[in-house]
Amino acid sequence: MQKIPEMDNLGFYDMDADYLMDGSLPEDLSDVDLSDIPEDVLEQLMADYFDNEYGDNEYGDPYDYDYQPGPPPELDYLEHFKACGLPTLQQGIQIISPILLCSICVRLLAGTGAPKVLVHLLSLGMGVVCLYLFFQSSLHYLLTFSLLGYSLLFLLDQTGYPRKGAASAVLCLLYLVTLELFVAEPTEWHKVRGAQMILAMKVISVGFDLDSGLIAEFPSVLEYFGYCFCVGSVIFGPWTSFKSYLNATSSTTVNFRWILSGLFSFALSMLCLLLSTCFSSVLFMNTEYKWLHAYRDALSFRTSHYFISYTSEASATLVGFGETRVDNKISWNFPVARPWKVELPRSLGEVVVSWNLPMHNWLKTYVYKSSRSLGQFPAILFTFMASAMLHGLNFQLAAVLISLALLSYIEFGLRKKLSSAFSACISSRACKPECGHQYQRFNPAVLVLNLLFGALAIFHLAYLGVMFDTDSELQEEGYDMQHTLSKWAHLDYASHYVAIATFAFYWLI
Repeated sequence: MQKIPEMDNLGFYDMDADYLMDGSLPEDLSDVDLSDIPEDVLEQLMADYFDNEYGDNEYGDPYDYDYQPGPPPELDYLEHFKACGLPTLQQGIQIISPILLCSICVRLLAGTGAPKVLVHLLSLGMGVVCLYLFFQSSLHYLLTFSLLGYSLLFLLDQTGYPRKGAASAVLCLLYLVTLELFVAEPTEWHKVRGAQMILAMKVISVGFDLDSGLIAEFPSVLEYFGYCFCVGSVIFGPWTSFKSYLNATSSTTVNFRWILSGLFSFALSMLCLLLSTCFSSVLFMNTEYKWLHAYRDALSFRTSHYFISYTSEASATLVGFGETRVDNKISWNFPVARPWKVELPRSLGEVVVSWNLPMHNWLKTYVYKSSRSLGQFPAILFTFMASAMLHGLNFQLAAVLISLALLSYIEFGLRKKLSSAFSACISSRACKPECGHQYQRFNPAVLVLNLLFGALAIFHLAYLGVMFDTDSELQEEGYDMQHTLSKWAHLDYASHYVAIATFAFYWLI
């Protein structure tokens, strides 16, 4: 037998002759270095091996590259739920339950009629404990931020400065930008920036409310820090005003509807977590159409947002927010998002409002109304820019929010013109019953046009949400400009071209 030099150098011909006689190889080749074997030699060895082992048996030729794979195996939904759903639910409950339990403790103490000092102190303590459970060493960023905010507001109040809201906004902006650019690690900052955003909104709102007189007396230390670190809103939100916090901690109402409302919101949050983690991952598995994949990725992001929204709704309700009295009947209602108006939208403007109701109210009250003197479009653009700054110096979020502002404004203007021209209920906002239009909302043509505009909104949402994919390696540090543009380039920048065409049509008419 002629020896191959490369094989002889590696010691292959020193093996026991029995292995060579029956054409088999030893089972343990872990000690054999194959890195220096030429590729053509390895291919020949593997071909001979498969010829000896399988030949023309029922499995066919393993080197038959014309083999066409069959359809992918059908998904076993029960097994998928066991493998994905149950662990996801377990982990979600483990993460969220401490916040809910701490919120219940604060509410129960307030329900006993305990002194307000104790309630504020417990609210502060429970909030700091939960922050430590979630962020560990990053907690000091939030503590420093709140201290700076209170110190500034106290100094301005003592000196009688009339623009505390604007000054607190400048402080928050400088603090957040400095931390993100020069102090915090990207991964660490990305984890804590949501809580930082909520805290910034609270500090700024206290400043503006002091200016307007909604807060009659300057908050005490415990009132301020109990509000800033209220366990019902300190991690996932939502934003609540200082006045609503005082009302929640002053009420002594504790009943079955309260606990039922909080637990119902928590159940909805777990459902949204399952949809985001387990359902969307298997949606459109057997198609390669990129727009269906874009819709799937955007849906996964939106349902994850609904998970956060319903979680914050549950914690806020359990701590005491949302109590309403109608005809001596007490109910609990603190909506954070309206998912049905996002998934089946009438317009992009409706999506903007329904995405996060408390934040929409904050932006409208403290940003839009303050900048309305600049004009409607500058005020809208400034509002979306303020939202982008609160979310951090992130090109992805800024690009999405500014694009959403432009798209919403163009749609609003176009539909307003069409509604006026045809006397039809086709504007971005649903008309009131006494609107006076000739063609009301149940007119067939009106229904078709509103459905088309709704479908266009869904198209824009898929495009804008496609870069929020949960599989990206950049997720832990935040997405950069290259990631965002590559996602939009994959979809041929279609939404922006449609926006340009829509604006041209709006301008021409």
